[in-house]
Amino acid sequence: MDEHFDEEVVVLNVAVANGQYHGGGMWVAPGADPSDGMFHVTIIGELSLPEVFYYLPKLYNGNILQVKRVRSLTGKRVEAFSDQKVLLDVDGEQPGCLPVEIEILPSALKIFSLEA
Repeated sequence: MDEHFDEEVVVLNVAVANGQYHGGGMWVAPGADPSDGMFHVTIIGELSLPEVFYYLPKLYNGNILQVKRVRSLTGKRVEAFSDQKVLLDVDGEQPGCLPVEIEILPSALKIFSLEA
């Protein structure tokens, strides 16, 4: 993550987001702002199946970052790799697997509102 995070971690899920929500209302990146030019990365650490079900409501109510094994980072460049086969999910599509390098392009998409 940029040049300030270089760790080996065991994870259940990693979300690299520029918006707060994904997948039917999961509030995976509560602090994300599409206009800040940063990725908001939520790392959900290793959880047991009972823990996944116990903490699931926090994923929908915006409190996911209160879970001990969940971390949030921000940055413009993300690189991830694994010795194991790890599939990627990009906006509902499965384009391949790790390794991956992602870099944000600030202000690359202009959005205009029709509201007066």
